[in-house]
Amino acid sequence: MINLLSQYILIGESMRYTWRIVFSTFFITNLFISYIVTGPFHKTTLILTPFNIILFWIIGLQIDKYLHSKKQLRSANSILHDYSYALDSAIDAIGITNEEHYEFVNEALVMLYGYEKEEFINNPWRILYTDDSLEFIDGTLIPDLFEHGQARGEATGIKKDGTTFPLELTLSLIKETHKTILVVRDITKQKQ
Repeated sequence: MINLLSQYILIGESMRYTWRIVFSTFFITNLFISYIVTGPFHKTTLILTPFNIILFWIIGLQIDKYLHSKKQLRSANSILHDYSYALDSAIDAIGITNEEHYEFVNEALVMLYGYEKEEFINNPWRILYTDDSLEFIDGTLIPDLFEHGQARGEATGIKKDGTTFPLELTLSLIKETHKTILVVRDITKQKQ
């Protein structure tokens, strides 16, 4: 019980005590007014008072935690929006894939392959590569990716109009997920 109370009361340095103080002050003020109006307290009231203060303190703590979490969520959303904008503005073709589909593609990747963003997300990423390239990706790049956390190699891509082009793939595993950041570079000029 003591550990539980200390966890609730001493939750952290960054938490503000606003609602805990408001609820406790409200309870103590109410108790004081009740004493003035009705006279001396009954034993039960005196025994329950510390428990009621602790209860109000815990309720206030939960409200403080909720408000703090809401503030952190707004901040995280703002940061994610900035990162998304930065990735979308990059010159390199960048995508984030799970094991089957793209979850994010930037404008450069859209322009490189000729698909709309929704088409990338709704279709398997495998349609973007020739059969030989898929064998190389499955046999070499993906095992290297899971062993070393990153992989690089050349493959042949297929655009929406059916034309093929040589490309360099750089894969980086996003830790603790089965998602991969993929950077694609058209190397047609280097191959000529």
